[in-house]
This record gives sequence, structure tokens and C-alpha cells, in this order.
Amino acid sequence: MSGKEALVVGAGPSGLVAAITLAREGMKVQVWEKEKQIGGYPHWHPSAHDTQVGKGLFGYIGIDLSECFQEIAQDLKHVINGTLIEVRVSKKNPPYVCERGSRPTSLDSVLFRIAQAEGVRFTFDRKFTPEDLSKVPETTILATGLSPEMYDFLQIPYSIYAGYFGQQEIEKKTAGASLFIVGFSNEYGYSSWINGFYYVLLFSRKEISPENLAEFKQLVEKHDGVKFDQWKRFMGYTPKTCNLFYQDRVILTGTLAGVVEPVLGYGITGALLSGKISALTALDREKGKAEFARFTRGIPAAIAKKKEPGYVPIPPRMSEVWFQFPEE
Repeated sequence: MSGKEALVVGAGPSGLVAAITLAREGMKVQVWEKEKQIGGYPHWHPSAHDTQVGKGLFGYIGIDLSECFQEIAQDLKHVINGTLIEVRVSKKNPPYVCERGSRPTSLDSVLFRIAQAEGVRFTFDRKFTPEDLSKVPETTILATGLSPEMYDFLQIPYSIYAGYFGQQEIEKKTAGASLFIVGFSNEYGYSSWINGFYYVLLFSRKEISPENLAEFKQLVEKHDGVKFDQWKRFMGYTPKTCNLFYQDRVILTGTLAGVVEPVLGYGITGALLSGKISALTALDREKGKAEFARFTRGIPAAIAKKKEPGYVPIPPRMSEVWFQFPEE
């Protein structure tokens, strides 16, 4: 593969994993990123997110990112309709927290430094346009995450979710997280903290009233001891189906490919996995297709459950509804 060129559009976790993997295979890799620096859309980040890191993840992707993840089994809370409940933590897939954004301690920054060391070239402030599509090589990987422009451009059906989030620095240096199931939202809220930074977000697929937002603020202050004066409004986008290719040509990865945990929306592990899979696809199309199917086969059924009467987003057992690594 030496000398062959590849283009990765998007410098988030999935795009960076793909770029690193291809560079290690001897390819000349170029990454285009529409922002002016690493770390994603500044409106969203810095941020902290809890996720489940399955056994063998770092071995599978071939990149040791253990420095970015802190286990939180000792500081994890579930609050359902205002009541704190006992949390049963899976020993096989314990919860972790990691940081996103441009700070040196973030997952993005660590991956960026690894990519640079592998010789990956970066062009920032570079958007991908419809005119680019006919000119890029077939080893092009689109990793554009939550951007609605790419969904519209590629005509990929998507779902819209919205809500509020807050972020601030805190004195606490250890990692932790809280999950909030609330009756006024058909989704959920969560908070995570790591590296002295705290992040909280309330999802909903319907409008949240000022009274409900005030109620959520009180829950956060009561159980996490953190108070916010300002909350930011957001809208996000995820595809309704899982797709590895656009027009059977360019490769999709990360959120754009639909590789998002289907119940609570965990995106970090999915981004890392799909970044590796997209690189495998660029190297060996049939192998990549097989791996994509293996890791996404449980997603459609889990999404379908959301339409059932009385659906509640209870934290899932990952081995049942999402990814499962082979036993080592």
C-alpha cells in the first residue's frame, strides 16, 4: 500500500483513528477539518462524556488510549424521577469518562499527536463541498459527525434531537458521572466530569419548557453540587440507518455512518471502532463490510424499541444491544 493516497474528512475521534491506521499501512494520509483547530465544534467543547469501553477495544483499534479514559465505578449515580437508585456496574464493561475538545488532556488532542507522529498531514479551515466529491480518491473517508450539512448534501435521512447543556471548570480532579431519567423528557440527561472539567446535558426529542429546565437544574445541583447560571441550547443530528458507503464509493464512519449506541447515544466507543473499520474498508473492502455488519447488527432493533408504548431509556447491557468483542 506504500505511496497510495487517502483523504479523511473530519478530525474527530473516528477520523483520527482512520487516519492513523492508514498511515501505519504506508499510505499518504491527508485530513481536512472545517474548524480552525483540533477539538471539534467549539460551541460543544470542551466536554466530558461517560461511555463503556469493551474488553479489547484498544487492541482492536491498535491504539492505546487508556490515558484518556478514567473508570468511574466508584463515582457513578443514577437518578430516576428525582430518586437516587443503586447502580449495578458491569465488571466486564465498566463505565469510563473521557474528555473531548482542544485541551491537551482531551481524546482529540492525544489522537492528533499520535497522527502527527505517524506523518498524517492536516489542513484546517477546509470544508468538504459537493464539488469535491467527484475529485477525491475512492479511499476517502467522511467523518463529519453531527453536522447537518453533510446529511443534506448526501441525502441521508436523519433524526433531530435537541436540549440544553452547561460546562465549567471545577476543583474536583477525579472522574465521575450521573444519569438522570426524568418524566418530562422522552430521552434523558447526564453529567460527566474529568480533568477538572464538568459537563452536563439534557436530551429531548420534544420541546423542554422553562419549568422543566428549572427542575433539571435543581436535580443537578442537588446530586452533583454544581450550579449553572447559563445553559446553552443545542440541536444534533444522527442518521436513521447504518451505512458504510455513500453511493457505494466513499466510506462513511462515526456518527455519519450511524455507529452510535442506540439507547443512550454513547458515541465515543462507536467513533473509535468505526474509525478502525473505515480504515479496514479502505484497505480491504470486503473485510471492512463484514466488520461493519458485525458491530452494527444490534442497532436497528434497539432503535425500533424507542417507538414502543411506555419506552424508557434504561441503561443497556452493551453485550445485548450494541457491540461485543470476541473473548480473548
